[in-house]
Amino acid sequence: IMNSFFSEFNREGFVGVARTDWLSKLSSGRLSGLRNEVEGSRDRALALGRHQVVVIDFEYEGTMRPIAVKYFGKQSGWKDRYDSKRGSKAARSFKAASFLEKNKISTPPALAYFERWEKGRLAESFYLSSYFDGFKNFRTELLEIYQSKGPCSKLVDLLEQVGKAMRRMHDAGFCHRDLGNQNIELLHGSNGEKDQVYFLDLNRGRIRKKLSM
Repeated sequence: IMNSFFSEFNREGFVGVARTDWLSKLSSGRLSGLRNEVEGSRDRALALGRHQVVVIDFEYEGTMRPIAVKYFGKQSGWKDRYDSKRGSKAARSFKAASFLEKNKISTPPALAYFERWEKGRLAESFYLSSYFDGFKNFRTELLEIYQSKGPCSKLVDLLEQVGKAMRRMHDAGFCHRDLGNQNIELLHGSNGEKDQVYFLDLNRGRIRKKLSM
């Protein structure tokens, strides 16, 4: 995971890994106040529930940009013990996204993960990635085809495109383990280019040298 673009950090009680240029622009107190920012940004929510995903503006690459922030809810003690050894959901999301990006499998590029522990319990954890405006959920696309009753060729083309993307992901050695159609997004192409298939919600995934049938 680590390269010249990313740095480990210990700041404001949080530890993690972040894109170096993003971290250098982060104002003091921003990390410790991020939970409140997430709670106050529900008008820009992508997902609500125990794990929340909202869009928040941060400075990186010299300008203010929207970033997808996933805040993981608290969990049981045995899951905290598991995560202390195997890595938190935020850390696993970051690792998986970095692996997919390295293998040219589309997922929103990872920017950072950070977490705060208190007496062996995971108090807070966040995963940050680039935000793409214009994503269309695979489930939504399927429903629109079904509800409009075709054409069948559109459905076949869509299934083939998503299937090929899944095959590339599996050939690279990544098993998603939560690959419902709600975790597959399409970014519509322009100038005749094909739509691009993106995979989200990676924290349950496993990286292997080779996957079984």
